[in-house]
Amino acid sequence: MSKNNRTLILNLDGTPLSVISKKRAISLLMNSKSVQPISFYDEYVQFGRGEFRVPAVLIYTKFVHYDIKKMPNKKLVIKRDDFICQYCGERMLEHEATVDHVRPIESFKNKAEANTWLNMVAACRPCNFRKANKPLEKCGMKLRRQPRLPTREDVFNFHNPPKEWLDFLHKAKRK
Repeated sequence: MSKNNRTLILNLDGTPLSVISKKRAISLLMNSKSVQPISFYDEYVQFGRGEFRVPAVLIYTKFVHYDIKKMPNKKLVIKRDDFICQYCGERMLEHEATVDHVRPIESFKNKAEANTWLNMVAACRPCNFRKANKPLEKCGMKLRRQPRLPTREDVFNFHNPPKEWLDFLHKAKRK
């Protein structure tokens, strides 16, 4: 069995769009005409009476409009910040991490205005509790790094990619 449990999905133009489990990739190939395999692992899985080769890279057959900059959520903010509390610098496990609004939600007209990439950071529970709903100046805390818009690499975990992805990731960086 391969240790590669991830499949890279490319948009029609070849840019990385997502990373999914190999189980999800096989399901997409079996049930959807919107993706095509372009690279495989040297691994097969059994299903029914036959074997199915595990896809390493899939490509959408139609262009998918996807703007990551408009979609902050807890999981993506924590990934962008590399599971590091932006106040104390401690590394966190995903289930331990929280997200803090640098500028408190109450200082905005509504929650949607507060939920932006530039106002949300990963925080450990003790730091988030200590800061609470106060501005940084009032709680005596400082950010280690200013929040920023994410890159695809931040969000989709292209760190230590399988060798089967390398050509596709290099081509995407040149675009």
